[in-house]
Amino acid sequence: MQWNHFWQRNRATLPYFLTIVFAVTMGCITSRHEMWRDELQAWLLARDSANPLELLRHMRYDGHPALWHLMLWPFARLSGNLTWMQGLHVALASLSAWLVFRFSPFSWGVKILLVLGYFFAYEWAVIARNYALSVTLLFTICTLFEHRWKWFPAIAAALFLLCHTNAFAWLLVLVLAITLSIEFAVAYAGRYREAERCLGRFLAGMGLVALGLFSSLRQTLPPPDSGYASNWKWEWKEGAADNVGAMVIRAYLPVPVQRLDFWNSNRFLDTPESEAGAGHIPRSHRFAWGVSALMLGSLFFLKRPWLIVPYWLGSLALITFYHVKFSGGMRHWGFLYLWFITLLWMSFSYRPWSFPQRWAEWLPAFWDRHRMKLLTPLLALHVYGASIAVMEDWTEPFSQAKAVAQWLRTDYPDRARFVFVGDHACVASSVVGYLKLDRIYYSDREDFGSYVIWDQRRYGRGNRPFNQQMADLVKKTEKDAILILNRELSDSQRSAKTTLLRQFTGPTIVDEKYWIYLWPFEGKR
Repeated sequence: MQWNHFWQRNRATLPYFLTIVFAVTMGCITSRHEMWRDELQAWLLARDSANPLELLRHMRYDGHPALWHLMLWPFARLSGNLTWMQGLHVALASLSAWLVFRFSPFSWGVKILLVLGYFFAYEWAVIARNYALSVTLLFTICTLFEHRWKWFPAIAAALFLLCHTNAFAWLLVLVLAITLSIEFAVAYAGRYREAERCLGRFLAGMGLVALGLFSSLRQTLPPPDSGYASNWKWEWKEGAADNVGAMVIRAYLPVPVQRLDFWNSNRFLDTPESEAGAGHIPRSHRFAWGVSALMLGSLFFLKRPWLIVPYWLGSLALITFYHVKFSGGMRHWGFLYLWFITLLWMSFSYRPWSFPQRWAEWLPAFWDRHRMKLLTPLLALHVYGASIAVMEDWTEPFSQAKAVAQWLRTDYPDRARFVFVGDHACVASSVVGYLKLDRIYYSDREDFGSYVIWDQRRYGRGNRPFNQQMADLVKKTEKDAILILNRELSDSQRSAKTTLLRQFTGPTIVDEKYWIYLWPFEGKR
């Protein structure tokens, strides 16, 4: 009795309490996370753009819509402190958690396990990218979905913003727009007076969604000289089925291998054959496992069959994009799981469909009553995966860029005396962000810059030899050069007085290890 009384008194405050606990926990974990170049790219673009229009122009090679970058822009312009970006990202992840705690129809056990899973408590919470924004907007739509025709303008606004987070969210918006259009036509068929009252805001909302789809697509189309956008790969080569199955497995069973380079690894797929146990899935079986996972996901909509169609449409749209355009990593494949969770939440807004025969109704009704209990082991597996990722990120450096910047700031505080050099922009740019450098000389471009420009110049074809570039650079600037490289210089690439200052190795991101050299200016100053 006392417990029931306590529960009734504090039930309304529990979502806020759990959200605060989640936010504090994520803040502590994030404070130990060393950001890598993909995280810092958005910050550098925002920092070095004088206004939002210039930001849009600078990021034309990035292949991402601009919403996350535009949110960062005022913080990056007002302060060089990278904590603002991580704090904003944790706030978005915490807002998503609050929406789950406060509005989702799941049981409290499911809510907690869901929020503590691999994607929601690590991939899209600790690593600061635009994917957390997609989660927040999708969960906002889920919150409004039960009264979707009443709140359709708000849903349309959320879909408009969702288009501008990333390409994977764009595909899901397209599927949702098609689904809602068909559902509206079916729901109001023959009910013309009621349809007239809703038709204006529905059409206006759909117009806004169409504008979002078009503007986002227009922004992400690569320029002709893009060096990052890959060609469309429509052919179905040998091994493609295994790769597709592996993507689905990684999305639904995200348990990393417990090792330094844990990120994007999977216990069920990447364990060495010598260590593989009963849980290892052979390559030849992966496609069957992936299809089986999607078919099992369909069963969760057995009593709401209307949602099976968007479930498969969205899943197939994502898988097709992974195969023909961008194979991606865990943060991208996780959208398959996010789509499943989104539709599972929305399914509570539909009345369960019933079989006309009582004998045929029993098993589907039993499944529907207990489907969330059957989901619990999967959610627990996600929590286990999150615990491995958090532990590895907590104890090992994710990138060595932060350590390099701290060491240079301490041992070489007078940065004006030096010209800083990186051999590859996509590796050295993370040090630029942490060191708060205005610019650095990138030898792959033979030019100064800060953020990565993903054009064809980044390949450095036809560049002068590295040692010749350095000799000319120190002569021109009349400064000693500090080289920030992710490789060791050979004897032929250094001068007689080039000195190795420090070496930083052993990060999770294998190519964000660094060798720091001093290339002295030998002329008169």
